[in-house]
This record gives sequence, structure tokens and C-alpha cells, in this order.
Amino acid sequence: MQTILPLPTLQSWDCHTCGTCCKEYLVTLSLGEANRILEQGWTKEELGGLDPLRVKKGLFSKKTVLNHDAEGSCVFLDKGGRCRIHAKHGYESKPLPCKLFPFILIPTGGGWSVGMRYACPSASASLGRPMPEHLVDLRKFAEELLVRDAIPINATGTCAEVKPPQVEGNSFLEWEKVLAMAKGLTIPLLDRKVPFSLRMFRLFHLASDLRKAKLSNLEATKIEELCTILAKHLPATVTASQRDQTTKPNWVGRVLFRQLAAICLRKDHGPNRGVAEQGRLALFGAAWAFVKGRGPLPKMHKWLPDADFRLGEEPVENLPLEVERIFERYYLMKVGSLQFCGPTFFNMPFWEGIDLTLLIYSVQMWTYRILKSNLGETEAAQKALSIIDDHYGFNRVLGTFRQRLAYRILGATNQIERLVAWYGK
Repeated sequence: MQTILPLPTLQSWDCHTCGTCCKEYLVTLSLGEANRILEQGWTKEELGGLDPLRVKKGLFSKKTVLNHDAEGSCVFLDKGGRCRIHAKHGYESKPLPCKLFPFILIPTGGGWSVGMRYACPSASASLGRPMPEHLVDLRKFAEELLVRDAIPINATGTCAEVKPPQVEGNSFLEWEKVLAMAKGLTIPLLDRKVPFSLRMFRLFHLASDLRKAKLSNLEATKIEELCTILAKHLPATVTASQRDQTTKPNWVGRVLFRQLAAICLRKDHGPNRGVAEQGRLALFGAAWAFVKGRGPLPKMHKWLPDADFRLGEEPVENLPLEVERIFERYYLMKVGSLQFCGPTFFNMPFWEGIDLTLLIYSVQMWTYRILKSNLGETEAAQKALSIIDDHYGFNRVLGTFRQRLAYRILGATNQIERLVAWYGK
């Protein structure tokens, strides 16, 4: 039986047949999954005149995916929002990625931590059964994943020789220590006595302090103790006043921030695609608008309202309790599950992944400001997370050399702290 590590937050989910995943994403199939679907004997008449599968060719590779129609929907999505494979052959006949979504299984040596894609509206709204009720299915999915991807297993039946993520540079720590670091970083996020924006500011400072420590010399239990001690002093050393007096991001910081925002807002496929459907010239114009940061905001995503860049810079009043809980769930899940580093996150080192997660928070708060201009605050928060999380860990651009250089520049010039403080106000 596969070990599923304790979940870092209270989260619920069930499928509400919105069809978002079937319209937004291409499902890559293993050879066995592709053969099984072909053996099911689907005809073009059943699938709107289309083949069930197609081959997607890349520069150096090709993969078999579920076919999509001209409007971008999976050919197996019926008009009622249900899966034809599920309806005709049963739930177990569906490809593993379809059954697993929106969960993410992250190998951690002796078991699996569980992440989640908040691009799913039901996940961002936490609608459905509590996560513990999904544990049986998650263990089954983990077993299937080992077979599907031919992952080597050890004598206990768990992943063998899964390397922990780099900490920084070429340094590594044992899994127990990495998990202790991630758990320690969630401590400030759990302090509900203070606004969530201050919790994220304290997360930045706790990460900065831990980054300086020689953690390789400590046992996992000692790392947890160190995190607890450092976090205990945060209320006295990292205050709301200190956050509010933090210097505004400089010109370079703001430009690199807006470029990251453009990447995280851009929707190129599915029913919510934005200016991308107008062609490359429109995308170039939108990219230039984000460099300037003035005037009308390009509609990179259909959910964005008609707005000006200035709207994203306006201060936010205290967040409603429900909005705080939404953001709390999201960042507890991302940090506590280790979804921010390693093989599920562009093989990014631990601390670099934390830097990007803090930058993502700044983009998310900027997006929330814009969305709440014509939406209720709770809906704006949910949609902001859905838009941003469509890219978190899945848009390969975020893991390119150019982008990672931008994160390092922002970190080296102390812009990450400024961005977290500025957009948390």
C-alpha cells in the first residue's frame, strides 16, 4: 500500500462536471492507455467525425494525446459535460491523468505528498468531500502511476532512488530534512491572528533566515525545532509597520514583475483564451504593454475585465475572512506538499522555488485587485487562483533559463521582499 503523507491544509474537492479540464488541457497517454482506448472501438460518428486520438509532434519528440474538436474540447466530452469513456466503459477505463486531476502526486522517497491544481474551479472553491475521503483513491492512483510510468520501486513498494530536490546550487539534503523545512515554512501561514498579507511577508523572512543556516549539520527534528524558534520570534521582529514601510519595488523590479504577470495571465487555448486568438502581432503588442505598465490592460485571459494597469496598484482593504481562507489553503498546499520544487516544478531547487512562489503571490494579489473591480471579492479570489495556477508548475516558460535569471535578479536586488510587501498592502 502506498503511503500518502498528511495533507498540509483542510481542502475539499469533488468533480462538478464543469468540463474545464476537458476543454483546457491535452491529456498525454501512455502506450497502454492509447491501446486501451483504441480497443474500445470508438467510431467517428460517436465522436463528431473525429478520431479518438492524435499524435502531437514536438521539436524532438512526439506524444499521443486525446483528440480535441475545433472548439478545443476533448472529443470524449459530451454535451452534458460528462466523459463518454466513463459513461460507456466505466470510471476505471479512463486514462490515469483524467482520474487524477486535479490532484498531483509528488514522490518524496518514502511516500507521496499531495498537491492540487486550483485551475479546477471546484478546487479553488474547495467544493466537495474532505481530502481524507479521497485517500483510498489516491493510494490506488499512486500504484497506477508507478506502473504507468515504469517507476522503480524498493522493497517497501514505494519509489526507489527518488532524489530530493536541490536545496540551492548543487547541494542536497535528505528527504526527511527537506520535508522538515517545508513543514517549518508553513508555520507563519497558520497564524490566523494576523492578516494573510503579513503572514506571507513573514514567510519571506523565515525563508531568508533558514537559507542562511547550515541545515546540513542538523537532524530533521532539529530543523523543525529551529523553524519553530525562528517563527516564534517573527511577531516581534517582522511587523505590519515594517512591511508597510518597506521600499516600493524599483523600476527593474516592476518590469520583471509585470513580465511574470503576463506569463501567468496568458491563456492560449480553450474557451477562455485571450488576445492569443488574435495572432502573434496582438501578443507582441500585449507584451510591450506589460513592459510599459501604462494604459489599458491587454485581455490575456477572457476573465479579465476592461481595466487600466493602475487598477493593479491600488491598495487593498483588509481581505474578507473567506478570501483569507482561500489564499491560506492555496499556499499551505503548495508549500507543505513540496509542489514548489523538484521534478514536479521544473526541477527547481528548494529556495528558488520558494522565491518564485512568493512572486506568484504578488502576481495573484495584483490579479485579485483587477478582478474584484467587477466581481465579488470571493469570486475574484477564486478566479485569480484559477488563472495563476493554470501555469504554476505547468507552464514550462516559468522554468526557462531566462525566467530563472529574472528570479535571481529580483532576489539579489531585494525586490522579492518589496513586491511581497507592496502587493500585500
